[in-house]
Amino acid sequence: MFKSVLVLLAAAAASSVAIAQTPSTGRWKLEAAPSGCVVHAASPSGTVVSIWGIAGQDSLSFLVQNKAWNSFADGQRYDIHISFDEKKPWPMQAVARRNIDKDGPGLTFAVSPNHAAGGASFIDQFAAAGGMNITRNGQRIETVSLDGTQVALRGLAQCLSQVWAASGSGESEAESGASVAAETI
Repeated sequence: MFKSVLVLLAAAAASSVAIAQTPSTGRWKLEAAPSGCVVHAASPSGTVVSIWGIAGQDSLSFLVQNKAWNSFADGQRYDIHISFDEKKPWPMQAVARRNIDKDGPGLTFAVSPNHAAGGASFIDQFAAAGGMNITRNGQRIETVSLDGTQVALRGLAQCLSQVWAASGSGESEAESGASVAAETI
């Protein structure tokens, strides 16, 4: 299912969504389709972080992939913890996916933008953090740099807002004649 969501977002014909390019951080790439938007970035260690939303849904989906993660069983649920800059970890239940694409197997989980603990939301901490630590059973799975994440999430929010507004226009994809929009932000 998650692969189909990514394929839908990346391959579907996009509505006429104009996203302001912000060249200050060339690490994150933003892609838009009629039903949603995705941002993703690759780290030097080969880990790819993707975040996507579908207009009208109440959660953002996260996918963290690495070619070296061969021990995860496809479809298996794993209890993981996500922490940002050594702050209190967020418990998450992730689902392992294998054979997703060239970026390797991964763990996916969904987070509501309103998901908060102690006054801080997961998304706010994610956006402000310099790094994200992923652990399972007290063992580090990965640490990922989050440079440029605020700009990427701002672009994702703008894209989703525009996709949501365009979806109410009544114009079909065929009528718009648009294609997938992709930018580096």
